[in-house]
Amino acid sequence: MKIAFVVNIIQSLGIEYMSAILKKAGYDVRLFVDPQLFNDGTFYFKKLEKIFDFSDWIVREIKNYNPDLIGFSVLTDYYEWASKLAGMLKASMDVQIIFGGMHPTIVPELVIKNKFVDMICIGEGEYPMLELAASMAKGKIDYSIKNLWFKKNGTIIRNDIRPLIENLDSLPLPDKDLYCMASPHFRIHYYITTGRGCPHMCSYCCNSYLHKLFRSKGKFVRLRSPKNILREIEYIVGKYGKKFIFFVDENFGMNLDWLKRFAELYKKQINIPYAAVMHPADVIQEKIGYLKDSGCSFINLGVQAWDENIREKWFNRRVSNETMKKAIRLIQDNKIELMVDNIIDIPGQSIEDLIKSNMVYVRVRPKRLQFFRLRYFPKHGITLKAREEGWITDSFYENVLQGKDYKRFLIESPLGGAGEKQNLRFIQAHKLLLLMDMVPAVVIEFLAARKFYRFFSGNMFMIYMLRRLFYSDTEVHMTRKSILVRYAYFMKDKIIAKFRGVCENSVCQ
Repeated sequence: MKIAFVVNIIQSLGIEYMSAILKKAGYDVRLFVDPQLFNDGTFYFKKLEKIFDFSDWIVREIKNYNPDLIGFSVLTDYYEWASKLAGMLKASMDVQIIFGGMHPTIVPELVIKNKFVDMICIGEGEYPMLELAASMAKGKIDYSIKNLWFKKNGTIIRNDIRPLIENLDSLPLPDKDLYCMASPHFRIHYYITTGRGCPHMCSYCCNSYLHKLFRSKGKFVRLRSPKNILREIEYIVGKYGKKFIFFVDENFGMNLDWLKRFAELYKKQINIPYAAVMHPADVIQEKIGYLKDSGCSFINLGVQAWDENIREKWFNRRVSNETMKKAIRLIQDNKIELMVDNIIDIPGQSIEDLIKSNMVYVRVRPKRLQFFRLRYFPKHGITLKAREEGWITDSFYENVLQGKDYKRFLIESPLGGAGEKQNLRFIQAHKLLLLMDMVPAVVIEFLAARKFYRFFSGNMFMIYMLRRLFYSDTEVHMTRKSILVRYAYFMKDKIIAKFRGVCENSVCQ
């Protein structure tokens, strides 16, 4: 029994866990990577993207592998990408294809109708995939597996959702080798989670929906034991020589007793720098003390907006400005690098209010600021509220559900005929915000007071390039290295193989 997973440049911890449990049962698992050169969110060049399109190469490699099952873990952003590749695979070979991940979990009724998809997985996929592989290995698919929906003889079989995995330590350690052996750029970052679920229900986050989906399926927030986590880290560090670790939980160290035990063991057994993501309400002196003492050198803090009314009405985040300022000062006082996330393009917020509220960064200056345009994802709280109040249209909402690609800064703006002009103004304001951690505060105050940002060009490419090239914090350094390694690896070795294959098919004769 052979299982192929097809991925892009995003490392999926879910696939690593599924691979581990499948391999433990004796199944053959292989990973196939689309490097998405020149269309990866960092660099986008349409002509080069076509030249360095790896779709045909991936299909040919998978066909040579001849799997019994092909799996995609799909985020909404990459649903169109996954559908395109699934269609190419279906046209090339007779194989079962399953879609899992966040997008199928949230809109299963739409994804199961995809003509290139035979089945979908809702929620946790480790044991459903194991049961599916076992039934396929026996020559007959079991259509009663919980968490899975199937197509069978023109009908759709919708199975119930099973209880959430309560004891995460019962799972085998994630199969990091799967990714590390597929491409060297996956060896740069070491991503790990300490648990599953988040206690908060921020409206722009998937947890605003997942809390409801799994309401009767057991404890939503679960943590691995510190010993289990350290066992994974010791193995990976010993094998690949990792020098920095990224904990990608939505809210690292939310349990104080757990954090105390983790910090003590981590310092004793690992003692290498690491990064964590935190919620401002959870940043207290005792926690920061444990983090600092155990080696945390980088914290990503979700501020999102400095307007308390916006945070409460639109984001469902009840935390005061003073609490956020204290959190920032506490992290900075402990000499921990700080990156702060912010969301812009919020319904009803004017450009002037956007800039005014973020002028707090003239006085409170983290190591790096990130400003993201608000994204509307299927069934998330903020998406439903924006639709209800008329900030997004029904046609726009349908595109969201279908995972349609929308890259413009504002789309179908409620501003009517002034929409395009408003788009440009928001981009200009965005550029000013991105300069806040790059130039002296007095310059930002001068530009903002006189609205000189109105003379900025609309193209964001150059400022993003400058930030990527000249920032020196840990996260940027690691990301920059990962990008360079990915491009070098695929453009050197894989491109040669790609065009060798083309020539072997007589195109170059």
